[in-house]
Amino acid sequence: MARCGPLRPLASEYLCPIAATNGQVGGHLRNEVAPILLGNERSVRYLGDWDHQGHQIEDNTRRVLERLTGREIDWSRLAITPEQIAERGLTPTWKRDSRYRPPLEHEAWECEALKQGPILRLVREALDALLPEPLADVLERERQQRVQVARLLREDGDEPDD
Repeated sequence: MARCGPLRPLASEYLCPIAATNGQVGGHLRNEVAPILLGNERSVRYLGDWDHQGHQIEDNTRRVLERLTGREIDWSRLAITPEQIAERGLTPTWKRDSRYRPPLEHEAWECEALKQGPILRLVREALDALLPEPLADVLERERQQRVQVARLLREDGDEPDD
């Protein structure tokens, strides 16, 4: 998934930051991502292509963020993994990497091969695993509390003032 767009509503629901690297983006990592990881133990859940360039991007991103934050980051790759490739029988595409002379041609399994629905499920499951209780339970409790507060406010409003 080259862009975060489809993941933004999910990230918003869980109140978690999200960023796309889309390659080697040192300024973005330094100015926008690293500050979110400073002074805490936040972890990173990563989505990336399974290929030569994808591994380089992931390795660089992790290395830069760990250097900037001064800590080892709990890092987990959600997609795409060799297990997902095998389980789903995904077929590779061929990529040409022009950074090399002669250009390097290699197999690549892109996140998009998993399709949007399964990727969203993977991310939701990973975020749920980080929570002390399921988000659905928290949202239901919040809904019930809102109903109770609204009822109390209505009842309180019915009483005459002294």
